[in-house]
Amino acid sequence: MKVTKIPDPLQALKEGKYLPYAMIRCNSLMHLGHTPQKDIDAGQLLEARFFDKTKEIRVFRVGDQLHAVTLEEEPDDILIQEEYGLVGTQLGQCITLCRHIDFDEDGQAYRSTTRLIGWKGEKSHG
Repeated sequence: MKVTKIPDPLQALKEGKYLPYAMIRCNSLMHLGHTPQKDIDAGQLLEARFFDKTKEIRVFRVGDQLHAVTLEEEPDDILIQEEYGLVGTQLGQCITLCRHIDFDEDGQAYRSTTRLIGWKGEKSHG
């Protein structure tokens, strides 16, 4: 998996609008579904994850600072995909995750990261 730091988190929020799905958590909002095209209040943002099948733009808060990275699938990645049903929510029907597997110096496998890669359902909240 290719991880790239994005120096300007506000630019990352703009780039995220080009990906089809988003999970956005703010102080007063939770959204999961199609990427909203309206601007996000960066001052209220806790976490935003914009995604498609092979790429995720992740904007997150550490203390008072926003940070951003891009996670991109590469051809040789070892992946496990899992789909989870969303029951009793207004956030859609299901979410699909991709877990990236890596190996340590002793050859032991471990999950290096998890990306969001899919969403189904027309319900969204926020």
